[in-house]
Amino acid sequence: MTKTIKLVLLFLGLWICLSITKPQTAMAQASAATSGSVVGTVRDQTGAVILGANITIRNSNISLARSIDVNSEGFFYFAQLPPGEYLVTVTAPNFKDSKEKLILGLGTTALLDTTLQAAGCVDCDVIEVIDSTLLNQGKTESSTNIDSKTITNLPINRRDFIEFALISARVTRDASPSQGVLTTSGLSINGQSARSNNLSIDGLSNNDFGSGANLSPFSQESVQEFQVITNNFSAEIGRTLAGTINIVTKGGSNEFHSNLFAFHRNNDISARNAFSAVNPEFRQSQFGLNFSGPIKKDKAFFFSSFERLLVKQNNILTISNETLEAIKRQGFLQKGGVIPFSVTNTNLFLRTDLNLSSNDTLWIRVNGNSSYNGALEQFGGLVGDTAGGIFRANDNSFVLNNTYFNNNNLVNETRAIFSRLERQTTPIGTQPQVQLVSLEGNVNFGQNPILPQKSRQHLYQIINNTSINYKNQNIKFGVDLFSAKSLSGTLVSQFVDGSYSFSPLDFSALTGISGLPSFSGLEVFDPSLRTPAQKAFLSLLATNPNNVFPGFPKGVPLADLPLPRFFIQGFGDPNISITGSVFSAFLQNDIKIKPNFLLKVGLRYDLTRLTNAPDNNGNFSPRISFSYNPKNLSKLNIAGSYGLFFAAPLGVIAAPVENFKRGFKALNLLFPFSVLPLQLAEKRFSPGTQLPSQVDFIPQLSFVSQIDRNFLASYSQQANVNLNFSIAPSTQLTAEYTFVRGLRLISMRNINPVVRPLLTDPMGSFVNGRVDPSKGTVFNIESAYDSYYNAFTLSIKHRLQNKIALLASYNYSKAIDNANDFSLLLSEVGNSLKPGGERGLSLQDIRNRLVFSGIFDISYNKTAILKNLQLSSIVTLESGRPYNLLAGMDLDLSGDPVPADRPASLGRNVGVLPGFANVDLRLTKGIKFQEKYSLQATLEVFNLFNRVNINEINRIFLPDAQGNFNLPKQENGRFTASSDRFRGSFAPRQFQLGIKVSF
Repeated sequence: MTKTIKLVLLFLGLWICLSITKPQTAMAQASAATSGSVVGTVRDQTGAVILGANITIRNSNISLARSIDVNSEGFFYFAQLPPGEYLVTVTAPNFKDSKEKLILGLGTTALLDTTLQAAGCVDCDVIEVIDSTLLNQGKTESSTNIDSKTITNLPINRRDFIEFALISARVTRDASPSQGVLTTSGLSINGQSARSNNLSIDGLSNNDFGSGANLSPFSQESVQEFQVITNNFSAEIGRTLAGTINIVTKGGSNEFHSNLFAFHRNNDISARNAFSAVNPEFRQSQFGLNFSGPIKKDKAFFFSSFERLLVKQNNILTISNETLEAIKRQGFLQKGGVIPFSVTNTNLFLRTDLNLSSNDTLWIRVNGNSSYNGALEQFGGLVGDTAGGIFRANDNSFVLNNTYFNNNNLVNETRAIFSRLERQTTPIGTQPQVQLVSLEGNVNFGQNPILPQKSRQHLYQIINNTSINYKNQNIKFGVDLFSAKSLSGTLVSQFVDGSYSFSPLDFSALTGISGLPSFSGLEVFDPSLRTPAQKAFLSLLATNPNNVFPGFPKGVPLADLPLPRFFIQGFGDPNISITGSVFSAFLQNDIKIKPNFLLKVGLRYDLTRLTNAPDNNGNFSPRISFSYNPKNLSKLNIAGSYGLFFAAPLGVIAAPVENFKRGFKALNLLFPFSVLPLQLAEKRFSPGTQLPSQVDFIPQLSFVSQIDRNFLASYSQQANVNLNFSIAPSTQLTAEYTFVRGLRLISMRNINPVVRPLLTDPMGSFVNGRVDPSKGTVFNIESAYDSYYNAFTLSIKHRLQNKIALLASYNYSKAIDNANDFSLLLSEVGNSLKPGGERGLSLQDIRNRLVFSGIFDISYNKTAILKNLQLSSIVTLESGRPYNLLAGMDLDLSGDPVPADRPASLGRNVGVLPGFANVDLRLTKGIKFQEKYSLQATLEVFNLFNRVNINEINRIFLPDAQGNFNLPKQENGRFTASSDRFRGSFAPRQFQLGIKVSF
């Protein structure tokens, strides 16, 4: 019996035992991906429960009402309530009615213990406002609620509300290099890959099935609230090993409302980029509106929004003039300096809510998004714009949600989505790609090797969940079916227009013959930079090359040609067909063992299928957590949890394998044979589905991609302990320890490198010196990697009515892993046969992080100009992230792509970048006209102090003539980065002006 089955049986046994335990008091706590809950008791002034009391809860905006009686212990429970404002009315014979207002947050449970006064009591009606997010004593998960006030009032770049997740503890920006069509979600949670999160909107997936990125962007106007859960979520939530972000959209109400807004910024009110001698043109405009209201009062409502973004901006290239001149002399196209591009995005949203009956609701949502990005495959720094890619997308979705409830505490919810996605990324450059190791670093220009790409797919998902409250338990169970299918026209390209690699060349090391000259990267690339001695050697070599390079033709003018180390070009059918599906089921039971002790036990099952990946029998995810409130410390709550969390399959790993199954072949020419395509008119062979007739295909010089036959789903073990202390009714302090162990993480490595290099016969090394001499390079996609993340977090939350709202957290953490990503373009492995030797600091490691966000009412009502003033800010301070030092050469002659090898046998990611510091500020002035009309003017400043936050450096440290490396200085055992190696930075200070009109 496997350990997993034993663990599952143990949890089931514990579940059954706890389920039949006699309750000490009747109280439950539950949360869901789209809703909140209200629980409480009804007692008289002596503390005795009032049997027969009735509780009615009514949504203030749409007249949605539910009514139940307390049970035999005076307890009541409302499950799966949409977030919003509610009026709770409690009635009982011989007692005076009680009415209370509450604001219910997403994924939270409001605790509402009511004491009724005797019917003869005078002036006993008290209306109390309750903020449920600060009263959520039964909370066991680590989460942050981003409510509508936060979304509306904090400074936000491009109104991309997902970035508000960064104000949560243990959520950071993805540190992986930009990957264009293979982009990630952009957020790393608990030090894990940014592909491992789950973003859900209205309880349904909004994740790119291929890469794990976020799908269609939504207008900020259409978002009511969202919740960032970083640890120990319930069994209802799956397909993530890191964290989850739950978003709920807005619906209409019984009153008409509308907002019209516009925001603008430009280079005239923005600072100059530190890497540009001029302040280039920059224009960004964002405008839109929303309109909502009733279709039929109390019965049907609508909410609609439109938003458009227009950006004209520039990226700064830091390629040296010397390198640019060399590029020009060799007939390649690449400009330097300031390179313009544009971005546009249009979003439409419509939602209709229907109250079908007193216990049945239905809402339908339709949304569409059209996007254009002139730099999705990013350029700038040492990456030329000719290596960039232009992205176009049209995404459309149809969603419905039906919720049924009865007076017996049963709630059933059905959600469904259908999405049609069309995305295309085309290359900017049309010449072969060039990778050139120059003095300033690894320079890239020419057509991106993985472009063009086109994706056409349908996504389907249907979920059905049922919640039942029984005595001291809240039981929830459900099923979830997700399916993704690529449509005709989907294509994935690999090196279709060719790729050259130029790096320093030492002929003595290459041939084993002492006394031969060596060439720098630029001298290899540009013949005009060679010395007379170098040219004479190459001319002599060209007269009789067979002595050194058997089979190479005589008379090729080597002295006058670039000398690439490799040339790769792919041939075959780029069209592919990929399907994937996930079936999930879960069972969750939240049990109130004692009045001050809540236990949650959950079990989830996920069965996945993916084209080209081996079948599996599914995965069980047991989860357990508790919440304890010591009787003698009523302001303290202690919570802890442990569970398993499985990631979703990623379709992108199946795509290159599909290419090879359809007959794709990669032609790889080594030096000196790599110079031959340079003599052709287009510096490459004619693209097509067939190999060129004039070249022999040698399998040992090619490569293939495959998915390991033992491939399994990635997962994590998560453990968390937190202490939550209420300093005051409006202030909470939290201390947490978090442990995350990532297992079976996905990456790619070459399992057939050259292990017997022949100095006198480089070609023979590749043909006969591999692990398996019958094959070429084999890129094996494996689930064989792991990670460790330990974090201690302190956070404080303060809310003082409508005057102040503060959230701050400090995180001390360490993230360790042994793989960056599965992308071949990011492979920087020292020895691919010893993946264990890659263990080191993760790119996501940020040792110290402090983030503060606050909203302050600074109005001074005695002066008109100072009325209705509000100030808000986000401050982020981070210590430096790791970086990987590279040698720029294949030091062990194993056939690694340049510049993978590390200098001086250094470990992985042993460098450290400068730290990050940023302050964003927003000032808002409101003006009211009559009762229902208002105008709001805003001034936002991003990067207030214009700090130069470095995001790119030259990581290549070439050896000198004696093979020594001039490494940077060390601090605390880590290599720093000197300012002469800085190559790029985040945006400088930018001002933005905005206006919003509301009624």
